Amino acid sequence: MITNGAFESPNVHSPHLSGWTPARFLLVGGIILMVLGLSGAIGVLSSLSSAGLFNPPYWIDWVHVSVGVAAATVALAGNASLQRAVTFLPAVLGTVLGVFGMAFSLFTRGPQSADLSDHIAHLCVGTMASWALWRTRSPV
Repeated sequence: MITNGAFESPNVHSPHLSGWTPARFLLVGGIILMVLGLSGAIGVLSSLSSAGLFNPPYWIDWVHVSVGVAAATVALAGNASLQRAVTFLPAVLGTVLGVFGMAFSLFTRGPQSADLSDHIAHLCVGTMASWALWRTRSPV
């Protein structure tokens, strides 16, 4: 149990402690990014599928690891205001990368235009971050 209030045992009568919060988004997202980045760096992901989601450039794997460590650190050690501000970044960037990447893929005829997996993943990240922000009431 973490003492900053973000990860205490959820009380069903206390809506700010249950559900999807910026702190939970950052912790879960950070762990997922670290696992995906490390498994991509050692080649495990590319053996799962040929989809673009599982085959990013090698340097992207290390970007994911670094961002994952930073996100988990903010989730565990940052205050609520910092957590909200950091969650705002993937809410915007994930949505923008997903929408523009998908639009570019759909309206161009490149070799990767049929594979929308990476763009859908970024849209999901943007949606989950936006959901975490929407569930908290204080402004960023």
